[in-house]
Amino acid sequence: MIQGLSRRLGAADTVGTAAWHTVALRDMALRLVSRVSSRVFLGEEVCRNPDWLRVTREYTVDGYRAAEELRLWPAPLRYLVHRFLPSCSLARSHVREARRIINGVLEKRRAQERLGEKVQYEDAIEWYVSKPTYLNLYVTIQDR
Repeated sequence: MIQGLSRRLGAADTVGTAAWHTVALRDMALRLVSRVSSRVFLGEEVCRNPDWLRVTREYTVDGYRAAEELRLWPAPLRYLVHRFLPSCSLARSHVREARRIINGVLEKRRAQERLGEKVQYEDAIEWYVSKPTYLNLYVTIQDR
């Protein structure tokens, strides 16, 4: 996996050019962390998905903002207030989109398995799905 990461996540991939230039460090760091963590946990396909990378970056920022706004309210009221705060609604929409993307990946892998294709993925999804559990859980990311 390390060779795959180093080969596919070069600096030019992140900053766009090898020449010295000014970069927005926060944005570059969000992009890099988003792509690397996606590669490790969700595989090559997802770490290249622009929708996934966008939603993970935006959720990081918007989720933090929502948490900050919720902290302004007394704890007993947060369960009600979060339903009406725009920042919380935005964070929930990111979660719904992330679930849609991950479920698509899971369905694609299940379809390959049903067709008898023996594809071995090097990511946390494969590790989790391939490990036998005493409950024989069928992995699905569900909306609440």
